[in-house]
Amino acid sequence: MPKQVYKILSFHGGINNSSDPRDIEDNQFVELENVAIDKLGRIVVLGDMNAAKSGITAYSTGTASQSGTTVTGSGTTWTTAMIGRTFVYSDGTNSGAITARASNTSITVTTSQTVSSQGYIIGSPAGIITGAGTGFFAITTDYDGFLDNTIAAPGQTYYLVEDASGIIGVGEDTEAGGVDFASDDSAGISHYYTGGALRLADASHNNTVPKWRGYVPAYTYGVDSNAGYVKSAGTFETEVAEIKGCFEEVTLNDGTVACKNAIMAQGWKNSSATSSAGDLGNSYNAGTAGWSFNNQLTDTGVNDGTAAASELSGMHWGLGLGYSENSATGANSTGTWNPANTVNYKFYVTTMYDEGKQESLPQLFTHFPHTDASYYTTEAASGGAVADYGLSYMTFMSGYQSVTPGLDVSVWMEPSLKINPGADTTKFNFGSATAATTTDTGNKRISGLKIYWASSEDGYTDLWLLMTLDLNKDTGGVAPVGLTGGSAGLSYAPWSNQTRTNVADDLNYINADFGTVADNNRWTDPPKFITYEVQNGHPQTDVIKVDSWKTAVVANRRAYLGNVQQDGKKYTDRMLKSSVGQYDKFPSSVSNIDVITHDGDSIISLMEYADRIFQFKKNTVYVINVAGNSEFLEAEFKHKGITNPGAACKTDFGVAWINSYGCYMYDGENVQNLLVNKGVQLIDAATWSTFISTTNHHRIGYEPSRQQLIVKTGADGTSAYAFSLITKGWTKATAMVTDANSNSNFINDPADGSLLVFDDGGNQIDKWSNTPATTDAPIVIKTKDFDFGEPSVRKKIYKVYVTYQGDGGAVTINYGTNGGACTGQFFITNAAGASTGANAADLCLVDADTGEDDWVKAELKPSSAINNINSFQLKFDGTTTDADFAINDISIVYRMKNIK
Repeated sequence: MPKQVYKILSFHGGINNSSDPRDIEDNQFVELENVAIDKLGRIVVLGDMNAAKSGITAYSTGTASQSGTTVTGSGTTWTTAMIGRTFVYSDGTNSGAITARASNTSITVTTSQTVSSQGYIIGSPAGIITGAGTGFFAITTDYDGFLDNTIAAPGQTYYLVEDASGIIGVGEDTEAGGVDFASDDSAGISHYYTGGALRLADASHNNTVPKWRGYVPAYTYGVDSNAGYVKSAGTFETEVAEIKGCFEEVTLNDGTVACKNAIMAQGWKNSSATSSAGDLGNSYNAGTAGWSFNNQLTDTGVNDGTAAASELSGMHWGLGLGYSENSATGANSTGTWNPANTVNYKFYVTTMYDEGKQESLPQLFTHFPHTDASYYTTEAASGGAVADYGLSYMTFMSGYQSVTPGLDVSVWMEPSLKINPGADTTKFNFGSATAATTTDTGNKRISGLKIYWASSEDGYTDLWLLMTLDLNKDTGGVAPVGLTGGSAGLSYAPWSNQTRTNVADDLNYINADFGTVADNNRWTDPPKFITYEVQNGHPQTDVIKVDSWKTAVVANRRAYLGNVQQDGKKYTDRMLKSSVGQYDKFPSSVSNIDVITHDGDSIISLMEYADRIFQFKKNTVYVINVAGNSEFLEAEFKHKGITNPGAACKTDFGVAWINSYGCYMYDGENVQNLLVNKGVQLIDAATWSTFISTTNHHRIGYEPSRQQLIVKTGADGTSAYAFSLITKGWTKATAMVTDANSNSNFINDPADGSLLVFDDGGNQIDKWSNTPATTDAPIVIKTKDFDFGEPSVRKKIYKVYVTYQGDGGAVTINYGTNGGACTGQFFITNAAGASTGANAADLCLVDADTGEDDWVKAELKPSSAINNINSFQLKFDGTTTDADFAINDISIVYRMKNIK
């Protein structure tokens, strides 16, 4: 029979080590290592993740000096999160580990020495990431300063890692720093970023106070012509994530919890009249007390629910809502408040956050109404008036100097705010932890307040909006609802200086300027336009805070949390959703998404793709459609769960994930196991299971430049499989990453999409490079065992042609026959690629670089005759120092023997 040429022109089938080597496709391989098959008709060198992008260090601002083991800083803000990290001066002098932190400018280190003032770097300890498959992420901000609070525009991308005591990271411009947050070290810190703010929670559910770190724009709080204002520059703030009422609370004498420093009291006739002691109908603000938010002497003492006493209030910020009936004694029949003289009212305040986007649950005002022992049955201390006690409710009287319950009255109301301690306009203390706080620790997330009223007529069920208070001078003021007084329909009152000056010490307030018309702030009728529930989409009785969560994702302007703890109870198989655009509120009556409960399975990770939430549990994957107003279960995939969050990723084509049974891709319609092609298993099931391992270090990431999936081994190793989403073939890398047992997950760089991983041991970010970092990249290419379509017919092999480029001088080429080992040799080739017919060797290609544009056709003649064989196989091995090394095609010259 004549000679024939068997051409192998495509290689994109990738690895198939599950089938017999003779039965695989011509474009498949028994082994492929450190080569890529994403280019049709070409084998090229595979890249890796060993190129360093940047290091992760923290707290490198300022200078430091050292005497003994004490380090003193200048311009530093050192925190307890630094303890355990290394301290190194800019000249390389190492002070060892930080053992204690005394202040922002003083720490203790292990190495005793003397060092003059110079720069420094505080490094991260090895094994920084505590959670498995999580803890490395990137965010992009609108402003610089996320880590060091040096504000500038525009923003940049920050690369962040967690280490159980907080978040540290580096920006694109090398800005470094961190955010303190303590977590249990078994699961690490969970996070989500949206709306310009990062939220942090303890994935182990032990630290139940999630944090919020975000940019707060510049504000002028109050009126800048008065000592009651504060001007705040734009800044990054770290606050509690919970949307909670900001006022300190106390238990009143009747057992009700109410605000200590949000107070409603009968005070004066109207905004244009000068108040006098005779107008003040209760002992809360009688005499010299005023609102007592400047720590004045007051008959009610510290307003803590105990017996009245004349002492300093202990309050340095707060909200006062003053009211007065229509006239001194003839207020009846002037409005519709108190339609019966047995009706009582409660007034509430909510706190608005993030430029008014999120509203807290209501807090009850402490009420100080007129004294009427026959109406208010609250027990009075000996010698004290009934109203010396704060009450949980009140009623309006028939006049501001009357003690008789009114009937159909109208009421003036006006809010007053104290937002800074004393006259110190450099400090904003509104929303601080306690009412007694005088430091610049106010919560700058707070942008306003809302005041509601409720009536005993419906059991205080509906809370009706009365007015909105915006703290910002430039956009703010008071927006009352339903005013029906002098200038009926008045919709806005700007902030003004506090005009009530009858109490000398009670200054530096801001209040609503309702104008000069006496009736401008008079409510004839209780406004019933919008309730708290309608405005917020949930009742005021809900729990809206979350203690902690294990995983989170943002989709369709909502935050979705999985594996949560709420109100002290853990729900490992529950999802919660936030209100739309309110990413820190999770109302208990409307936020629960229980797909399948009590199945003994826990949520590991959530991922969003194409209006769907992928809920990954250990054993099962649920696909939940979130496109509409309500979520519904769209698909369920048994035995396809994951064991760590790093085992799933998003791609340009869908969501991909891995477990010991396979590698899966959901494209919006179907789930496919990428280990199977046309019903044929590509990678042996036992081989894959061993590769994934049980040590939980397996990870998957998407590398967009070549549109491939990178799957790192779960064992303590650096190897990985790569799957081309273009050619649908697998190949393997023996040294894909540097850190064999990093807890890091893969992420895609928001700046350019490149695949990143954190080197846990070297404290640096590594990125994908199409050029491998390894100097001598070891390659293995073992072809199909070719029988040329006639397995039982004998053949003779004359030669092999390999078209290649680059330096193949260190690449070995051997052959095997009839399924045996590939040990056969070829004669070496010359510079032109022709066989020399001599000097048989494993290294048979000429030891020279052909360049990246010139293709060489190497003629490989066997050193001994290959005759009467049934099958023939090639194996390329060795190394190449040339990243441009590539194979374009392989041709085998053979002849079929006559059939006997």
